[in-house]
Amino acid sequence: MALVALAGLGLAPAGCSARTTASCNPYFPMAKGATWAYRDLRRDGDTSVERRVTMESVEHDDHVVTAVLSQDVSTGGASGAGTGGGRTIQRCSGGDVATSVEGTAKAASGASARVRAELPGFPAADRLVAGYAWKSEGRIETQGGYDRSTTAIRRESRVDGFFPVDTSAGRFPGALRVTSIETLKTGDGPGAREARQEVREWYVRGIGLVKRDTRLADASGNEQAASAEELVRFEGLRAEP
Repeated sequence: MALVALAGLGLAPAGCSARTTASCNPYFPMAKGATWAYRDLRRDGDTSVERRVTMESVEHDDHVVTAVLSQDVSTGGASGAGTGGGRTIQRCSGGDVATSVEGTAKAASGASARVRAELPGFPAADRLVAGYAWKSEGRIETQGGYDRSTTAIRRESRVDGFFPVDTSAGRFPGALRVTSIETLKTGDGPGAREARQEVREWYVRGIGLVKRDTRLADASGNEQAASAEELVRFEGLRAEP
């Protein structure tokens, strides 16, 4: 689970300034030192994940804003516990956001693995109106000992509109809701494995991602796992109108 949490970050950085919001994407504001925490509970009730994220640095280069974030992941539950940590780099250019992740994860058994990911991108805020749809791709690479795997991600996303959402961190009256269908393909040839998942996310201007629901299914459409992640606490964040 720690590995999944690292690879699936795709989060909006915390905090903002007037200059950054105007020049980049208000759903991914960037401010050094901002922190926030999320809790992810699998719906089987067996495993929980908590993640704390800190924005370490922000750099402006012409029209590109680059943020470096660190994250610590801890998991627990009836199935045992694991830990993880990593670094996320988010680049915002013309309002479009690209995210990459690199980190490590340790399972309850003591085995560790490294993960590197290029996650599907996020479009500029002025395009995010109800009904807007887009396609994006990503890639996750994991390596533990001599075992290495690559998972290709194909995502089809659509803006549902703006809705109220309740989280442990508070109620947000007008959150942007995006629903995505992701196809995950691991490996090539006859031994390749494929799964589909539906991801529903809520974003708030000036704060970023506040909630994410995920339902994972196999190639036949049978649900294999589900989780609900939400913002539980934050510092240096301010919602915008």
